[in-house]
Amino acid sequence: MLSIYIDRLPEWGDYLTDKDEIHPDRFEELMYNLAAYEEEHFNRRAYEENEPGFALPPRPEEFYGTWYEDQDSWIYLSEEPPKPMRRAKQNEPAVAHDEEHDRKVTVRFQKKHPQDDEHMSYRDFYYREKLNIFTREERRAVVRDYIEGLHWVLHYYHKGCGSWEWFFPHLYAPLATDIVNVRDFYDNKETEGFCRFDFKHGRIFPPLAQLLSVLPPQSADLLPKQLSELMLDDSSPLASYYPKDFITDKNGKRQSWEAVVKIPFIDGNALLEVVDSVLEDSSEGRKLSEFEKRRNSQGKVHTYVPNKPGSWDINGDGLNGEDPMGGRSKSGKARFSRRSPQEFSAGQGASGVQYPKRST
Repeated sequence: MLSIYIDRLPEWGDYLTDKDEIHPDRFEELMYNLAAYEEEHFNRRAYEENEPGFALPPRPEEFYGTWYEDQDSWIYLSEEPPKPMRRAKQNEPAVAHDEEHDRKVTVRFQKKHPQDDEHMSYRDFYYREKLNIFTREERRAVVRDYIEGLHWVLHYYHKGCGSWEWFFPHLYAPLATDIVNVRDFYDNKETEGFCRFDFKHGRIFPPLAQLLSVLPPQSADLLPKQLSELMLDDSSPLASYYPKDFITDKNGKRQSWEAVVKIPFIDGNALLEVVDSVLEDSSEGRKLSEFEKRRNSQGKVHTYVPNKPGSWDINGDGLNGEDPMGGRSKSGKARFSRRSPQEFSAGQGASGVQYPKRST
């Protein structure tokens, strides 16, 4: 992923994101080039997991979107593709192909083909088994939710939580081959090609409700007794969100802690309603202690700014009001500066050292 991004950066002339905004066209191009490895990835999983459904070849008509219209536009951006290329059929990307690997997969499979349908592909199998969806419209809905999730994360780290109500409503991500026509998901005005999603902020979850949202029942003792009961008592109105028995899916991973845990998504509004009723209960033995109330209170936001430009030296950092990314340190040594993609493509490193140009 990083190699493809580095290779595309000089051609784009700018970055993939701008704070909480994403450039849809560049993101789609990145996904398009990542998708070159998708079939190979599922062929490997088919062998490792003894799952024949993942070895089913894709159908040409499955590929849609702007980037798949020109079959000759597909190239490997890495210098050493993991396997030789084969010529793509019409409207199908060229993908890594290894006949010996396919033969081994076929020989190892001992269970019956998941569906006696010659038109089924690994993509159909993935969406059916993992997400229980069957149509292109359903796939597009998952893609839309996934992109919105990217914006939620970017907003969170650049501007704070954009929405306390939003969550990704699926246990699995869409395939790279379906992340196409990305610009269709945006309805707001563009800013130099970058787009954003607007979120409804919603009600902030109090700290104890946040813990109740993420902790498993095994950690119930970290909450006040009045709230821990909501996780442990079978008669609790929230009991269905904390099942004692559930399924995990390693989904191609090796360690148990990497598995997808298949438990229900919590209804935020229902959770807050129940928590409010518990917190408002002032009957004997049910009232929260003063310490527990302080645990559940929201903190204050503090913003620190210098008195005026050039006053940073009061901390003894030696910057003298200069850009900390582009100035010089107190010792006189040059600091690293933020370089543009054009400068990097010209072979100039952050410290001014000339590096060899990357071959394309």
